[in-house]
This record gives sequence, structure tokens and C-alpha cells, in this order.
Amino acid sequence: NVNLRIMESIESGNSKLRTVSIDNMAHLRAALPIEAFQGLNSMSLGSDKKLEKLSEFEAVFRSCSSSLQELVISGCPLLKSVTGGLEHLTALKRLELDSLPSLSEAGEGVEDDGTPWRCLHSLRSLKFRYMQNMVKLPNWMRYLTTLEYLQIDSREVESLPEWMPELTSL
Repeated sequence: NVNLRIMESIESGNSKLRTVSIDNMAHLRAALPIEAFQGLNSMSLGSDKKLEKLSEFEAVFRSCSSSLQELVISGCPLLKSVTGGLEHLTALKRLELDSLPSLSEAGEGVEDDGTPWRCLHSLRSLKFRYMQNMVKLPNWMRYLTTLEYLQIDSREVESLPEWMPELTSL
């Protein structure tokens, strides 16, 4: 069962994809040409029971790198890593990670220099919700210097990191 909702905005007679809500990323890539994502503003990926890593869809993220402002990933029980492709999302303002039980530390395996997170220089809002296995905030967050809003809805997070005061825009 594939659920793909596409809302289009008509601009000067040309149809441009603006918002995508999908429960199967593999079908998204197969259903539309990469060029269709160039003006995408918002993407919601939810309840994908097979998705393990975002890097498989790096081309989609690269295609909407300068336009995607909002990304919500929720209810993906096998997703182990959110890295791979996110470094291209330089226009991203809002990121929400919700109900991802296999994700122990969002960004596991990321280099110490913060790659790819340093590229998210437009990110203003970050939400962690119902992250059952996240006991500490990921170190890559220290590079989100433009972050203005942080929501952590997780009883498992044991303490705030020492570098938290570095996020001066919060």
C-alpha cells in the first residue's frame, strides 16, 4: 500500500511540486523524475516500514537542496541513520525527527567535524519526539549555530551536553 500525496502549486502555467507526503521513499523515487523535486518546499516521510538510511535517496535531497525548508521524518522503525543527503539541504529551516526507535543517536557515524550538519546554516527549528533509544543529544547539534527552537520530547535523554551554551541563538 503506497500513500503518495502530492500538492501542486500552479505558477505561470507551469506545474511545480511544492509539498510531498509519502510513506515509501522507494516509490517516490520511482514515481517521479529527479527534476520534479527542484522546487520542493516541504517533505514529510512517515510510516515507511522498510527505510533504513536516508543516503539511498541522496539524489532527491540534492535536487531540492536550495528549496526544501521543512523535513519531517516519522514512524520509520528501521531507520538507523539520518545522515546522507542532509548536507545538501542548505535552505532547510525546520527538521523534525519523530518516533524513530532504531535511531539511538541521530547522526551516528558522523565525522567529528560535524559533517554534514555544518551545512545546515539555515536550520532554525529542531524537534526530537518519541525517540525511544536516544539517551543523549547528538554531538552534531553543537554546529547548529542558527538554531532558535529546540524541542526534546524524550524521557530517555539523561542530561544536556556541556556544549549546549554554544547554541547562543536558542
